[in-house]
Amino acid sequence: MGNLAAALHLQGDRVGALHWWNRAWAAGNVIAGYNLGMLHAAAGDANRAQVAWEKAAAFGDPDAMLGLVKHALDRGDAVGVKRWAPVILAQDEAFPITALGVAFRDGGDLPHAMHAFLRAEELGDGYAMTGMQWSTGPGSWLLRGSTRRLTRCEHGQRRPSGCSEA
Repeated sequence: MGNLAAALHLQGDRVGALHWWNRAWAAGNVIAGYNLGMLHAAAGDANRAQVAWEKAAAFGDPDAMLGLVKHALDRGDAVGVKRWAPVILAQDEAFPITALGVAFRDGGDLPHAMHAFLRAEELGDGYAMTGMQWSTGPGSWLLRGSTRRLTRCEHGQRRPSGCSEA
């Protein structure tokens, strides 16, 4: 049912996708709950998106939790962020944690972004810190555990393959 809904969604059949994701969700497909939230969010119905994501998040879906955090960040809802961000960070999946870091970074919350990127890096996401580079500007990186920025050359000294500047 969920695959049929996804195929219908890709064909632009929102009504058909909504029908089959609702059926899949009713049958216990947690991913369908997340997808329902995305469908509602894309249609501009933030309340229905939140309800769907809350239900899926209650079953442990990290993507639904991420949807709730992004929604809370958009609304300036610190309570919503504090409710779900720690739960995402406590999981052992790097991708949602990296995505959480991106959401924090895009919202201008660099300390929380750095925390999420470091956690994702611990879980083996080699690209997690790339997200932090963009928040500090091209050519500089944040030194772990500090707010001091490294220049490209200093970074190269820490990682020998990097410094081509004089």
